Amino acid sequence: MLVAQEINEHKHPIYGCYIQGQFWFFMVLQDVKYCISHPYTATRDDIFDIFRIFKVLKQIVAELVERK
Repeated sequence: MLVAQEINEHKHPIYGCYIQGQFWFFMVLQDVKYCISHPYTATRDDIFDIFRIFKVLKQIVAELVERK
């Protein structure tokens, strides 16, 4: 994420996701601050939240691409 931030010249937040076992974590890095979500469990109803987060992230990325 730090490399992406440098390449991006700190213009936009950097979004990420990582998985630890059954837990999914989402994060955002803006300037020198970051935030990590609470864990989502893909084997429960959290799977719908995971899907929703990815749909919103897709919209954010599409809007950033359109601006270029």
